[in-house]
Amino acid sequence: MYSVYNYAFSGKTGTHSGAKLLITFTSLLAIFLLLGSTSAHAASVTEGDFTIEQDRNKIVSVTDYSGTSSDVTLPATATINEVVYPVTTIKSSAFQGNEAITSVSIPEGYTDLPSSAFGGCTGLKSVNIPGSMTMLGANAFEGCTALESLTFDPDTADSLAIRNAVFINCTSLKSVQLPARLTDLNNGNIFYGCTALDTVTVASGNQNIFAENNLVYQRGEDGGAILSIYPFGLRESKVTLPATAGGLNVTTLAPFLFRNNACITEITVPSTVTTVERFAFNGCSALKTLNLLSETPITANSSCFKGMAQDSVISVPNEEVAASIAPRQETWGGTTEFYDSARTTVVVGSAAAAPAVVEASLSLQAAGLTEDCKAKFDLYLDSASCVSTMLVKLTYDPARMTLDTATGTGQVFGNVTHKEDVRGTVDLMFNQLDNVLGYTGDEQMKIATVTLIPETDITGRLTLTIAKTAVSGITGLDSPAASGTVTVNQDSASVLVADYDVNGDGTVDQVDITEAQRYYQETSKSDNWNNASKADVNSDGTVDLEDLVAIFRSLLNF
Repeated sequence: MYSVYNYAFSGKTGTHSGAKLLITFTSLLAIFLLLGSTSAHAASVTEGDFTIEQDRNKIVSVTDYSGTSSDVTLPATATINEVVYPVTTIKSSAFQGNEAITSVSIPEGYTDLPSSAFGGCTGLKSVNIPGSMTMLGANAFEGCTALESLTFDPDTADSLAIRNAVFINCTSLKSVQLPARLTDLNNGNIFYGCTALDTVTVASGNQNIFAENNLVYQRGEDGGAILSIYPFGLRESKVTLPATAGGLNVTTLAPFLFRNNACITEITVPSTVTTVERFAFNGCSALKTLNLLSETPITANSSCFKGMAQDSVISVPNEEVAASIAPRQETWGGTTEFYDSARTTVVVGSAAAAPAVVEASLSLQAAGLTEDCKAKFDLYLDSASCVSTMLVKLTYDPARMTLDTATGTGQVFGNVTHKEDVRGTVDLMFNQLDNVLGYTGDEQMKIATVTLIPETDITGRLTLTIAKTAVSGITGLDSPAASGTVTVNQDSASVLVADYDVNGDGTVDQVDITEAQRYYQETSKSDNWNNASKADVNSDGTVDLEDLVAIFRSLLNF
């Protein structure tokens, strides 16, 4: 602690020495402040072609690249003051506008990629994102027009957040699989402007985000689904959005969902959708007709319908919906507009009928075991529109089963053909020959039965799965044939082949009932379940009276 003394300037000796003391103290204070300022600055080193910086929080980042190589591998570590530190990030805009690099490999250990990190790298063709990455910053790869390969390495981190517009206008990107650790897409369509992108999937295991028919959804807090990603590479001119996905009602259209889409001329939004987020249809310069089928007011957000085609129409079913998207006077005196009144007109009438589309909805159900121990499965058509031809690929484990029969039921489709070119797959073709416009209906019906023969001594669950589907049809007498979409409501089913020989002596008798009784009321959570599970003959996770009765009924010699 320092004390500053005040001296009167009277020309006496004491006054002069006081001034010297004050000057000396001021000089020392300046030195200390300088030292403090210097210590607060980041430490910077050069590792090969990279400049690397450590900030006051010990975070080490790549701040610059001076190399000429087109294939760049970011450094995993850096030595600073003779200590080796992991590199975990790069500086915002560190590579922005670098047109020479063609590939970037980001090592495991990097945790975040700041905004615009590689924006405008027009020569960049491939990028791998390590499993440790927990955040991709806004516009990180914006305008990487040559980017063809985007790979997410296997997850090592628990979560990944992706900010706004990370991959917008990456016009060479054709397909992407999003990782299981991705937690949130509420910031909207991170791929808008990716005009070649036609396939987007989500790795298995993601509990919050899923893909269906190349559209990506997020589970919403309202219990519905948020349509978050529409791939621009689908290049459809007329689009009817689904009302359901993953068994949920689609209730929300995410931000930027169709922003600047120049292909779509007409979109029908189902009645389940009551929220349209910011910029969802902004800049859709070809969009002439937007049908909003909701009969309850829409929650519209900023500029969601602005920039539609000149003389475009938003069709709504009633005045309440029209009022919900009308210009709104704000309390602070301004006006919020959701569409351009000089370009777009809102038309009120009965709910616009959805244009005819080709689509089908399927489910697979187990029919059980036959008397001769064959496993039967039924394929159901839950609903259909304009379906003329439908293909369904079913798969099973050929080590556990062989195909017995696959036959159509004769309902709707008079001609059903199957083939099994490879063991383990059954291909079914359904043709609607009686009506050129195909079949349309929403009444569930069984259309095929598949019977499989278990291999000798096979027990446990035998599973059949819908692996692939395709559908086509004609939507009008003057319309050409077109492909459509298939929604699979239940993609697999299992038949249980029980093993009643609990004690494993090769005979099912009363001793097996007694042996099962030993484990009565044990469950799959019991410490002894490894032994007790053999008495759970119906595979419901509990040894109970049902198992004892099932063994009794299986006795052939009583």
